[in-house]
Amino acid sequence: MSGSPVCSVGMHAMLKFRVIVRFALVAALIVWAAYSFFVANEGVHYFTSEPQRLLHVAAIAFAGGLLVLAFSRLSPATRHAISLVARGSFAIIVTGYSGVLAYWLTSLHLLRADPGTTLPFVAILVSSVVLAALLWFELYQVWRRKE
Repeated sequence: MSGSPVCSVGMHAMLKFRVIVRFALVAALIVWAAYSFFVANEGVHYFTSEPQRLLHVAAIAFAGGLLVLAFSRLSPATRHAISLVARGSFAIIVTGYSGVLAYWLTSLHLLRADPGTTLPFVAILVSSVVLAALLWFELYQVWRRKE
């Protein structure tokens, strides 16, 4: 019954619902970021108090745009190689950070300390290990793709 029109209409509605939910979440995040910048953190005051800060942001944005433009002009093989190096480097850095954090947890005897102080360190360690695993998996996926 998978080829029936009723099933395809249901799948189409589900896909439409997913797109709407994603756009709603992105819109909510944009609204929250705008509120946080303008109201809670007084971002306008931050940049008007020292206008050269806005020039720094503009320079960073301009340089980033030039880098993206240069990257898009490279051959697919070169882009693939740069992507592998960047992802691999980031995965190595996060894995090293996880190792150092694990060493600190064990060498400083934080595991035997007050649970209120240990829990944040363990949460950071677990999240960094999960991030490292996801980065290594992403690197493997890109490596296999061989563009």
